[in-house]
Amino acid sequence: MAAPKKTKTAAKADKPAAAPAASNDTSSGASSDAFGKPLGATLEGLAKLGPIGGALFSLIDEEVDGKAILFGREQYDMEILGKAFTGLVYWGIPREWDAPTIDKHPIVIVTNKGTDPSVVAPDLATFLGDIAYSPEVRGASKHEWERARRESIEDQGELVRQLGDKLCSLPGVTMPKEPWMGKRLPEVKLTPRSPSAAATASRQPTEEDVHDIIEDAYTLAFKSLLFHPSADEIEVHKKGVAIRVALDAPEGTSDALEANAIVAQPLHVFREALRQGLPGAKIVVELVNDCLSDDDEDAWRRLKIAVVDQAKQPELFKQLLAKRKKR
Repeated sequence: MAAPKKTKTAAKADKPAAAPAASNDTSSGASSDAFGKPLGATLEGLAKLGPIGGALFSLIDEEVDGKAILFGREQYDMEILGKAFTGLVYWGIPREWDAPTIDKHPIVIVTNKGTDPSVVAPDLATFLGDIAYSPEVRGASKHEWERARRESIEDQGELVRQLGDKLCSLPGVTMPKEPWMGKRLPEVKLTPRSPSAAATASRQPTEEDVHDIIEDAYTLAFKSLLFHPSADEIEVHKKGVAIRVALDAPEGTSDALEANAIVAQPLHVFREALRQGLPGAKIVVELVNDCLSDDDEDAWRRLKIAVVDQAKQPELFKQLLAKRKKR
């Protein structure tokens, strides 16, 4: 695979709903935006979560996600407020809705699959509860919904639980007992997408399209210096794709790194981005140790840059270094 493309700055999770060009009028005691309404306790709490709010999804950044915001306003008269961690699914609210605060508007999902937006929750608190332990809202049955949640926890472990606990601590947010597909949702009139655009977006991807989807997913997930691509990592076949992801780490450090979030989280993001971009395809991701360094000393120098300077985890590096000295 070719080297990943450079992308714009990632969305900032601690930035209040940027889509409506927030005015932040606090004279009434609560932030408000271009709607002339308060954001509401749930949305304000979500904005204050900080970086952990962006671990699996985030509020949008108007500079990065400007096209999506404009598309939502012009095509469906809705405001895009946030996006999934994959960057392929956006969520927002209908602008015209009789509710006292922004977080009481119905939540609408917009995907890149050519389908029209769909209402998935009656309000923000319900939506956050639905995705608390399963960041991808999917599945037409309770079985599929529970499987998506289980896979998220298996892929990312404690990070998913931590984020779920954080979301469920927000005002009004509780863990649901059934998937959103089984709930009674409000009727929201949205301007439909033109038939020609829908037909174009729903066509089957070519092998070149698949490679582009993989490269975009790789660029999204693997910003850390611990990973690097190579030309023989991808195998595309009729049922799906098999991909080898190279971890650049000294001998004896792979197991500890794989158990840490700096490796586990990017792998999870990569898999979920592929699932979104290649729905229905069988996806196999293999992590292999492929050191780029000239010698052992250079390998440890590169590891220190990735773990300490970039990931800001000096304690992890100390633990790895201690194991090296014992050998």
